Amino acid sequence: MIKDGVEYYIDLGANDDEDAYKSLTSAKKMTSSGGGRKQALINRAYILYLKAAENYEKAAKLEENLSDISELYHWALNSTKNALEIKEDEKTRLISERYKLNIKNLEEKISEKNNHLEKTISIIILSISFIFGFNLISHNITGSTIASGNTLIDFSVGLIILTVVIMGIFFLFKKNFNKFIYNLEKKNKSKHQKKQKYK
Repeated sequence: MIKDGVEYYIDLGANDDEDAYKSLTSAKKMTSSGGGRKQALINRAYILYLKAAENYEKAAKLEENLSDISELYHWALNSTKNALEIKEDEKTRLISERYKLNIKNLEEKISEKNNHLEKTISIIILSISFIFGFNLISHNITGSTIASGNTLIDFSVGLIILTVVIMGIFFLFKKNFNKFIYNLEKKNKSKHQKKQKYK
């Protein structure tokens, strides 16, 4: 049901965009003698672009996928940019800035989601590699049959794998620690700016 609502508003927005483009094209073909008719077409195009942006925003509010929401806000932003090319208006400019902020926040959420997935996969790979490497080194003690029987080669390979795993763990934690420090500094900076604003 939600998906039908999303597609409905996307269709409305696309139709408004198309009608706005047609109106603007018709106005541009008119000579200066077109007078009021030409201006009426330009005004219509302006209103239609804003309606298109509004419909894309409505679709974005119903959508659940972050990437699709971001794309819809990009469409809305593009429509407001087209409107601003026709007429500079403070209200429209503020709407455009709001769309930009929404896109920025969504991109940060998508990035965090991708980083979380990357981290999970990395932990799984490192865990499996650690178990395999440890098994190669200690197979004589545990009685594992994975090893080929050449103790020196098995030990060497296992040692190399464990070294790579330890390095991977180090860089993984270093990356996450640096990100934690960055977010902490960003948060403190934001608090400081708010304090300065209300002084």
